[in-house]
Amino acid sequence: MLIIPFIHRITNEKNMNVHNIRVLTIGGKYIWEESGDINCILSSNDIYHKNTILSDNIHLCEVDIEKTNMNDMYKWSEIDINDDETFCWKDYIYFTGNNNECWLNIPKNEMIGNTDIHTIIQLIIRT
Repeated sequence: MLIIPFIHRITNEKNMNVHNIRVLTIGGKYIWEESGDINCILSSNDIYHKNTILSDNIHLCEVDIEKTNMNDMYKWSEIDINDDETFCWKDYIYFTGNNNECWLNIPKNEMIGNTDIHTIIQLIIRT
């Protein structure tokens, strides 16, 4: 199963909703893949989540940033471009109008490993 911890913040700027979505990746290139109990997997990695959305074989896990020590984690900009082993947060920005019409979309061909990030972002925004 694919495990996608994420953080989603929305701000409103001049009649536009700005979605800041942070996704935990491996080197910014791959999605975490593991089998077992999702709660045990996350807690053993000191990641605490508020809820989990299951879509096909994907577990979207909204991270509880109050309980999870975010200072122990890397941002994608902090790791070497050739690093494909370090867990790091990769940021995406998505703009919508007040009626949730898309103003700026994530490219539909944007992939992390074999995962279409456009679809993942859409699932996150709908929650």
